[in-house]
Amino acid sequence: MKGIVLTAYDCDAMKTALLGCALLLAPTAVFGGKVPAEAWRPGTLADILDEQHTRTTGHTHTHGNRSTSTTTESTYSVPHYVIETDEYRYEVIGNGGDRRRALPVTINGPIKYAIVGTDLFVQDERGKEHKMTLVRKTLKVSQTDEHPK
Repeated sequence: MKGIVLTAYDCDAMKTALLGCALLLAPTAVFGGKVPAEAWRPGTLADILDEQHTRTTGHTHTHGNRSTSTTTESTYSVPHYVIETDEYRYEVIGNGGDRRRALPVTINGPIKYAIVGTDLFVQDERGKEHKMTLVRKTLKVSQTDEHPK
């Protein structure tokens, strides 16, 4: 039986591949796909605003020397969730499939949110976690800060 001989290039390639796998799996290993329980904070869902989008697509059919063009226009909405806390007002939208689908939440009702690194998560009324995209973060100014004596 002959032994396997690895060159320096093979070892470097293997190290790079292993490091890449480790970096991809690190967030899953740290959080296990879940937000740590201590990261959740209480807030109030102040509003859900619908941002309307229109998408136009066109296609040209050519048959011999004749061509026909068709244009299709579709509209869809992206819900923006406004979360009020004691200190901040967050406006967020869903990621991926949650982007266009309304979450099961109640306006003026309590909502749990968590900030993990640069990601913001919300928990719907069924307890399901949703990763969101932060659109706007506004610092609340108290009445005494606005009008000093």
